[in-house]
Amino acid sequence: METTKDVYFQALELLPADMKRGPLRMLEFGCGGGMNLLHLVSVLSRDGFNVASAIGTDFSPVLIQAANKEAQSYLTPVGTKPRSVLRGEEREIA
Repeated sequence: METTKDVYFQALELLPADMKRGPLRMLEFGCGGGMNLLHLVSVLSRDGFNVASAIGTDFSPVLIQAANKEAQSYLTPVGTKPRSVLRGEEREIA
């Protein structure tokens, strides 16, 4: 069964070579707790991709708060700046 991460990696394979060199900017709508986005940033950085930013959005402020906390511990080595930002906005949909 294909996972969301598989879809992301397949999409990256389709990028032209000059775009793969980066810097990459990613945006995920409905990121929830940010698990897929955080894992993708980690794998891409490990594999030598230049990830300039990774932004996740979600309607749930609680999930965005959890994603921010996870991003700080998961992606930020001590003494360096964060490499990604996850943010959310709560809006009423009529």
